[in-house]
Amino acid sequence: MDQSITDFIKRTQGESVIVTGWVLVAATAEGAIAGAPLGFTIANSDGMPAYAKIGLLSSAVGSIENENLFLAWEDRKLGPNPPF
Repeated sequence: MDQSITDFIKRTQGESVIVTGWVLVAATAEGAIAGAPLGFTIANSDGMPAYAKIGLLSSAVGSIENENLFLAWEDRKLGPNPPF
């Protein structure tokens, strides 16, 4: 898994990037049970302490929130002006 993630990151970010740790979160659903609740599973690089996992996940959430904020702002600028 480590090598696959490193290869993927190098393909998307460039060969000079060094992967020092990773956390993978995947959405899951029970395929055999109709209407089963959705869930998630987490995997991480070997030996990664809990505080590092929490830090990576918090950074990812913050990045997604910021990206959504900027996308909403761009949509607002493109849309009609408010009546006030």
